[in-house]
Amino acid sequence: MRTKRLLAAVLLCAAISSPAPAVDISLLGNWVERIGAKGQFSRFNEQFKSTYESSVDEIILNITNTGGHADRWRVDVRRSDTNWSDSLVLWIKRTGPGVGTGSITEGTFYQEVTINDMALFSGAGDRSGITIRLRITGISASLTPNNYLTSVIYTVVDLP
Repeated sequence: MRTKRLLAAVLLCAAISSPAPAVDISLLGNWVERIGAKGQFSRFNEQFKSTYESSVDEIILNITNTGGHADRWRVDVRRSDTNWSDSLVLWIKRTGPGVGTGSITEGTFYQEVTINDMALFSGAGDRSGITIRLRITGISASLTPNNYLTSVIYTVVDLP
């Protein structure tokens, strides 16, 4: 009889508890850099720039549907390569805090984006208009001519 009561109590708790709302992330923007395009270089042997940067607000992130100004979250990023060279290094940083009822910290210095998730910045509450800048390094004339393509995957993690 005792087991049945315990089981009933557990089922009752499960039935009346509801899942917490999920924090959402949305993104606006896309960066395409054309290097060595026709007419970009005046001489055959001219050196490539080794570093290219997007505009300071190339990517705009929004964090919404939080549980309020104290609901903490973190944004993780990673790279998903379609065609990428080990010579190229992709960097990312947050250039603006956006606006909203919550707060935002970290992420204002360039960090290398790898194929593994890494924390970019964290905050609390809803924030919109968070600006992101990207940088590519490692470009040289010895890099095989090709269309190199990678995507940055942004994940919002709801923190306890």
